Amino acid sequence: MTPFFPPRNYESIFMIGRDVWGNKTNKRWFYRYAHNDIVQFMAEYGIIGTALVFGGIVALLLQAVCNRGDHLLAVLMLLAGASLAFAHAFLDFIFSSPAYWIGFIGLLVIATKLLELDAARQS
Repeated sequence: MTPFFPPRNYESIFMIGRDVWGNKTNKRWFYRYAHNDIVQFMAEYGIIGTALVFGGIVALLLQAVCNRGDHLLAVLMLLAGASLAFAHAFLDFIFSSPAYWIGFIGLLVIATKLLELDAARQS
């Protein structure tokens, strides 16, 4: 471990194995991992990685809203589903497996592309 490239995980950021003043100790004053996916993701990937991933998701959702056409209910259901998925990720570890990320992003891209194609067909 070097001072230039320290590990960027939840343990190193929140001083696992250290007391309140930063001294090494055997006692666990803090938890070993975050309590939810969002905090764990931000601790592991930092501000730039988090901004890239969640910025892409927000861009897909905004594209779906802009191309809603006559499908307002479908877009509202898409937004509600994405909101519920992230609310669940705030309480639990649902996105700990890459397969869930691939499924979530894949279905979001498919729904957005279908709305875009339908909007182009109607105009």
